[in-house]
Amino acid sequence: LVLSHQMTAERVDALGGSERSASPRGAGSTARTVAVIAGAAVLVVLLLGPLLLPHLGSATRPGRGASSRGDDGSGTSLRATDSLDMTTRPDLDDTVVFTVESDRATFWRGETFDLWDGRRWTRSAPEVDMLGSGGTVRVGDDDLAARGDDVLEQRITIEADYADVVYAAPSAVRVDIDRPVAQRPDGTLVSAALGQGATYTVTSRRVPLSADRLRAVDGGETPDAILAQYAQPPVTTDRVRSLAPTIVEGADTRFDQIEAIQRWMGQRVEYSLDAPLAPEGVDVVDHFLFDAEQGWCEQIASSLVVLARANAIPARLVTGFVPGERDTVTGRWIVRAKQAHAWAEVWFPEVGWVPFDPTADVPLAGQESTGTPLLTWLLEHLVVIVLVVVAVALLVGPVRSWVRRRRGRAKAVAPEVTWATLADRRLAAEGERWAQPRAPSQTAAAHAATLALVAGDPRVVEVGRRIDDALYAPSPPTSDEQAEVDAVLAELAARPVPEPVAGDGAAPVGSSAT
Repeated sequence: LVLSHQMTAERVDALGGSERSASPRGAGSTARTVAVIAGAAVLVVLLLGPLLLPHLGSATRPGRGASSRGDDGSGTSLRATDSLDMTTRPDLDDTVVFTVESDRATFWRGETFDLWDGRRWTRSAPEVDMLGSGGTVRVGDDDLAARGDDVLEQRITIEADYADVVYAAPSAVRVDIDRPVAQRPDGTLVSAALGQGATYTVTSRRVPLSADRLRAVDGGETPDAILAQYAQPPVTTDRVRSLAPTIVEGADTRFDQIEAIQRWMGQRVEYSLDAPLAPEGVDVVDHFLFDAEQGWCEQIASSLVVLARANAIPARLVTGFVPGERDTVTGRWIVRAKQAHAWAEVWFPEVGWVPFDPTADVPLAGQESTGTPLLTWLLEHLVVIVLVVVAVALLVGPVRSWVRRRRGRAKAVAPEVTWATLADRRLAAEGERWAQPRAPSQTAAAHAATLALVAGDPRVVEVGRRIDDALYAPSPPTSDEQAEVDAVLAELAARPVPEPVAGDGAAPVGSSAT
């Protein structure tokens, strides 16, 4: 628009005989301005295009062909598994595995596990069914959150080389994806292999939660099927079984008992990826709580589930990802491999499965913060920021020059405001005030003669003559004559307009009746 406006203005000036636009110097200046602005505009498009184009895509995309062995090493992070070994140390890096378009942050749930043997998690119901028609998820009887009124839409784009877990905010009720999707009884969704660039959308529902509500529903009934699957005494050691009830002593509700377990863990254990591994044949939770007192999120969350079940509280382990960092340019949540996470879900009457993240209460083992989120974002986008600043700097000079030229042209063609023009305007304003508006065809002298009669001031007639002389005569009024006109107009403006005199034969306002 800027370029078009400038070029059109140049052509108009040339047609009007403008010496400035017709000169070679003016044409060269315009050409340089056009070149600089066009170059800067191209640079801005190249920089911002990759950030904006993803928002213009469709709800689903197939992406590249899935690679079972990704070059970035992220394939295993998004691969479904039938078991989760607590003796394998996670190897996490900064690789982006997927991005999410969502108006709020939440855990991106992947898989759930309910069977614990002391060293690894598996599932009691490994069977799967294909997703219902239209991408509708069949909601289990235990998933009360899926019937909630709070709806969340998400659009996920895979950045890893391989993915088959459908990550989403709990509880997913509909999936729009161009791959077949299988559903496990626990709500886990697994698709045919997805490659980098694949996109799908998920609709989730949930129930609004608060500490007060979770305490209030404590008196509700927990179905026997849920207690049988998720609240039976866990496989663990005697000292863990003895410890569990002491931690929740004095806590009256299920929510307060879980909170007590999290506080206890936060005071006694630490988070560390370098924690010692449990020796062969040793219960991982026992080793973590009593010996190592350090561990990573899977061990911390597993301990919460085991301690909850030891207190007859239905709980299960969940794996997925934390929200990630939000890109302030695109608005997307950037999820990296290092943000893979595990947490616990506890079942409550009326609301269903509720996530609890004990790792959030566990301090880091001797680690310091690597910087604020703002600083991290600035460092990650430093190159783009610098290039945008350069592009803006390139635009400032040409745009400022163009604005100055436009202002110069406006001044060149604007009529000069002279004394005669101002005096003529003042005379017309007095005519309006005295109910004697000036006709379009009237000269200043003719208008002044009418106004002088109404105002009862013959000097106004001379005012009109001198204004016409200033506008049209070869010899304009002298400065003294102009001063006299200004004085008469000032006196006239200071006089109030009298009210009309009623009755037969009423004389004009301001005249002397006899």
